Amino acid sequence: MYSYTHARTEGLSADQLDDLLTRRSGLLGVSETSADMRDLLAVQSTNMRAAEAVELFCYQTRKSIGALATALGDLDVILFNGGIGERAGEVRARICGGLATLGVRLDPVVNAADAPAISSADGTASVRVIPTDEEGMIAKTIVRLTADESQRFHGAPAPVRPAAGPSDELLAKMDAYWRPANYLCVGQIYLLDNPPLREPLTHEHIKKRLLGHWGITPGLNRICVHVNRAIRDHGLNVLSITGPGHGGPGIVADGYLEGTYTEVYPTVTQDEAGMRRLFKKFSFPGGIVSHRQIEVRRGVPRLYSVKWSFFILPKTPRGWRSSLCP
Repeated sequence: MYSYTHARTEGLSADQLDDLLTRRSGLLGVSETSADMRDLLAVQSTNMRAAEAVELFCYQTRKSIGALATALGDLDVILFNGGIGERAGEVRARICGGLATLGVRLDPVVNAADAPAISSADGTASVRVIPTDEEGMIAKTIVRLTADESQRFHGAPAPVRPAAGPSDELLAKMDAYWRPANYLCVGQIYLLDNPPLREPLTHEHIKKRLLGHWGITPGLNRICVHVNRAIRDHGLNVLSITGPGHGGPGIVADGYLEGTYTEVYPTVTQDEAGMRRLFKKFSFPGGIVSHRQIEVRRGVPRLYSVKWSFFILPKTPRGWRSSLCP
């Protein structure tokens, strides 16, 4: 209700409200410094707002544990996991320090060492640190579910026969694809004009504000060219789900080279004018966001790519293979 009232009072759009709640609230909103607990702990002694954010986090967690323990009538175990829970011993100590009436007591030595069991012998409630791998579990679940579906409708998959490595001629063709894909990435990140470099580069040709990470894009392009080779060699139907982060230029470049991007955006033609339009659109107002593909949702790249696969894979045609590249 407060969010709706705030949006109306401030004249925020739905996207602006979403950005405020999901990206600029929480630890960052209180501290005005960082959303990373490690940063806040490092400066809390000299930064009052950072100290306030840490204390508020610990207080809200204590309050929630107390409310749940009251509702349950007892407290047997507290589990800490995730980035803060697994690695921030000071935060665990400050949370549990206010729960002594519930039988929660920590051993400071083992807590500082991030040991699996951190409660002391005189406490009645056990306190443990359990590492988690949410992305790994999601990926394993997807593999299991898609394998079960494939076998249910098509029987056991046929064994894949080892194939000979690519010939020198094919490698030359793959390299001939890879190099222009890399150039398209450089152009998206750096160039505002002069896409084929027919003229000597000047400051006017370079974007004033650079976004996008060059370092990851050659690797993404390499994956794409090898996946395409596997498709051709084995006659596969493949859906590749990629979380490129700021390596988005690589996905856009591959889509443009193979013609898919022009199919979706016909004004970005496969000629010099279209290349100029593509380069200008990337990380430019009204154009392509720096961490987005042709059509992709924003978010933490690896986790969101796996999450979206939960919705996409069950809807793919029977017999398709999936390729996760987080």
